[in-house]
Amino acid sequence: MENSPKNSFWQEIAKKSRTFFLPQEDNNYHPYVLHGERLWFYATSAILVKLVVVVFVVLLPVAAWLTPDLMSQESKRIVALTNDFRASLQLEPLQESAVLNQAAYNKAQDMLVQQYFAHLGPDGKRVSSWLKNAGYDYLMAGENLAIGFASADEVVEAWKNSPTHYANLVDPVWQDIGVGMASGLYNQVDTTLVAQFFGRPRPAPVAPVVVKDVVVPSPAPAQAKPQVVVNKPATNTVRNSQVAIQQPKLEEVINTPESETSGNETEVLAETAIKYPLAKPSILNLQNNWLSKEASLQLDVLAKNADKVEVYDQNKLIVSQVKNLTKENISLFLELREGTHRLKIVAWQGTQNLSSDTYLGNLDFSAPTVDLEKTIIMVDTPEAKDEKILKVEA
Repeated sequence: MENSPKNSFWQEIAKKSRTFFLPQEDNNYHPYVLHGERLWFYATSAILVKLVVVVFVVLLPVAAWLTPDLMSQESKRIVALTNDFRASLQLEPLQESAVLNQAAYNKAQDMLVQQYFAHLGPDGKRVSSWLKNAGYDYLMAGENLAIGFASADEVVEAWKNSPTHYANLVDPVWQDIGVGMASGLYNQVDTTLVAQFFGRPRPAPVAPVVVKDVVVPSPAPAQAKPQVVVNKPATNTVRNSQVAIQQPKLEEVINTPESETSGNETEVLAETAIKYPLAKPSILNLQNNWLSKEASLQLDVLAKNADKVEVYDQNKLIVSQVKNLTKENISLFLELREGTHRLKIVAWQGTQNLSSDTYLGNLDFSAPTVDLEKTIIMVDTPEAKDEKILKVEA
């Protein structure tokens, strides 16, 4: 029975394969695959393939190979590196926020989709918009951006070497942090965009307090005790009223520095947004050129949106006190020496501060003097009475 053409074909293939790979009589027990000229061909081909692979990997950024899981790990790595850097400067670590993570990812993805790298998007969105959409009510917020870096370490190192980004990394006002990454084509180049958000959440408002009638008696003045001449309340009675916390006006102040590395393949940008700006402080119960005869002095200070208030006398710090952000006023108690004083209030919100006007005053413990030349003594004796009335005018 003759072999079919199909069988003959496979038989020929098998015979040539044996001759090529296996030692036998047909190849003089020396497989063709081991011939010298063929070995050189194989070695050269292998080297060329390796070179092509290496060049391909080097030219394509590592970030372009990132899967969602790897990007999540790199995002957490950026958070860890940021907190490590803050710890090296004895600063409090930041709490990773799922809300800020989502807001940062949305920002990075939007930059990739709309092909821009800036704090202000083509549609007018900026850090405040992303935080509002994510449901994060902030007092202050900051944003660092990066593009074209291959690892989290490179990103954080670039931020540390930029003054504006460094300021965001080490600002003690922040409490929360979130990082988002998006990888894909940007200007026809595979790359990764990184958004890092910082935030200080708005404290929950304090519940209103109902104050009942309280009568504060005025102490009777002692004969030898000097009196304080300082602004006093018009009345000592507090009426029935509900004390409510006045919410500050929402006003957004944004600081947007220019890019420090514009035009390079890698780039970083930084921005800080303040939703509740700091207001100039003032002393409510004290006027300029004040006079007092008591060493103990209470100052009622108005310091809107401040988290700390300081009092300076003659440019020397004498009192520093943390303030509740939900309250506008704070009372400070001073112990002063006799003499001239120049009081000034400094209100702080994170690293920002504003100073009040200077309140010049004098503390005088001396007893009142009488001018004898201008003193008149009159004696009046009523009729049919033994009493005498003595009047003195000085």
